[in-house]
Amino acid sequence: MRLSAGNGGWCLASDAGAPAVFVRFVDVDGRLRVGQLYWSPDGQPISADRLRALRLGQIEAMANAAEMARSIRARMDLPGPDLARLASHYATTFGRRPDHWVAESMRAQINGSGVELPKYGEVPTTGTSVEPLPPLRVPHVPGKKPDDFYVRVAATYTDLTGKGSRRPAVDLAEKAGVQISTAHRWIKEARRRGFLAPGRKGKGS
Repeated sequence: MRLSAGNGGWCLASDAGAPAVFVRFVDVDGRLRVGQLYWSPDGQPISADRLRALRLGQIEAMANAAEMARSIRARMDLPGPDLARLASHYATTFGRRPDHWVAESMRAQINGSGVELPKYGEVPTTGTSVEPLPPLRVPHVPGKKPDDFYVRVAATYTDLTGKGSRRPAVDLAEKAGVQISTAHRWIKEARRRGFLAPGRKGKGS
């Protein structure tokens, strides 16, 4: 999966063979969280299985990695797609009087309105992007650990659960060469720092 930073908190999350997903991040107590989501249309319904495979936890973990977070925050004040404002007019029928961009966007979809309908923008292939962080392959270093370490913990844990692991905490401990209790402590701290969603009973941790 790759994450590319855009304007207004928007990012493109792309994965090989999967439709593009656009997410808009908001700052919640110093952490970047997904506040809006738009799934690029590909002609297929959004099923429960597709939603589960979306891996929002991994997307948030990637966004909060130091370099990516700086890039997203640097462009948050730039004008970005205002999908919420457009969607709030989901049942509005504009006449000829309103003269603003929302009304124009509706008229552009009517044949003969005289308003040009722009083409879809191209999914960018350049710009700031990050690859998933590598799994924890070496024993941990004692002492206080920075955010980047717990981003790696979150990314590794999310990758394991996304691949169907029934005991992700145990598998994470094996990858890192540490005790299971240490892995559980890391996961708990990653959740406390906002890099992982709250755990659910019966999910391996």
